[in-house]
Amino acid sequence: MLATALPVAGPGPGPATIPPARLRVLGDAWIDEIRAVCPDPAARDSDLCANGDPVEVAFLWPAGDMRLTCDPAPGDPAAARLDAALRLTRAELSAAQHEELRRLLEGAAGGRWGAWVGSRLRAGRIRRKLYVEIAEGTPWHNWWPLAWLSGPAAATRLPDPVMAGFDGSSDGVEVYCRTPPLHPVTLAALLAQLGLPAATGALTGELARITGRAVRSALPGRDQGISLAFGPDRRIRALTWYSHADMLFGPADRAREAWLRAGAEAGWPMAGYAALSAPGPGGVPWHGLAGLVLGADGVVSASVTCAPRPWRTA
Repeated sequence: MLATALPVAGPGPGPATIPPARLRVLGDAWIDEIRAVCPDPAARDSDLCANGDPVEVAFLWPAGDMRLTCDPAPGDPAAARLDAALRLTRAELSAAQHEELRRLLEGAAGGRWGAWVGSRLRAGRIRRKLYVEIAEGTPWHNWWPLAWLSGPAAATRLPDPVMAGFDGSSDGVEVYCRTPPLHPVTLAALLAQLGLPAATGALTGELARITGRAVRSALPGRDQGISLAFGPDRRIRALTWYSHADMLFGPADRAREAWLRAGAEAGWPMAGYAALSAPGPGGVPWHGLAGLVLGADGVVSASVTCAPRPWRTA
């Protein structure tokens, strides 16, 4: 149940607000991080989540890892949000990452949302990740993390790059692309091109287990995407396939039921997700992206994102 938003100290002018009852399940360290990154966590005009929330929580299983993504400037133009995100993450990034960022942004113009700030717990402390929009017209074609688009991956009908991620804890680069619905054969060809394990069957099998429906042709979900994570040595570390939770499960209450069932079957730690996604007066909180991760070691993981509040009804 969401309590009335209370004023707390924030990094911007004036007090920030946060709906504390829902987010308190994350613990004090995460609440402090939200306050440090997002000047108004109670805003309802953010482009981060479809329901307008400027805070989103991701859960990754079987590890039970939890991550935050925040809008550092809710309601502001894309350029202001990018500036805010750069200020909040600049000290986290390596010199090599700063150079990659410069190459990506050089000559870029405009953008719809600009940037987000991610936070994750690494080696006992919270580290930040910069997510940068690859806006239309950005000269990414000669940028090495997207060079695979010019090869046989064109079988995916030219994925559309939308975002780049720079994780200060890994010194790597991640690229995110929107794709048409992928067929397992196309996914298998892409894994082979990237040098990842031939694990299409494991990915589609886990997807079928979680959603409760078999994958017979294209992977489910009208809107899909993939992300590729590279290490500082430019070697591929992981591929993530994702789609929208409402396309895979339907309304948020069904998504919650499916994830809790799948987690119980597999013995995953579900307490944090169960607490954050618990129904409140407005229903179950909005669910965003759901995905599957294939690491270079062949391990398959599953993830879903969840906002603090349900879909807006007013």
